[in-house]
Amino acid sequence: MAAILAMRGLNALKPENLAPSRTVRNVQADAQAIKENVTNGNH
Repeated sequence: MAAILAMRGLNALKPENLAPSRTVRNVQADAQAIKENVTNGNH
């Protein structure tokens, strides 16, 4: 039982689980928009 709880706790502390998912999605969307603007010659 303790091993299961320890594993769940370690998984919760992984870096990808610590970043707010909405912020990550927003940054990815912003990066994509910038790439598209640069590719299309809009700056």
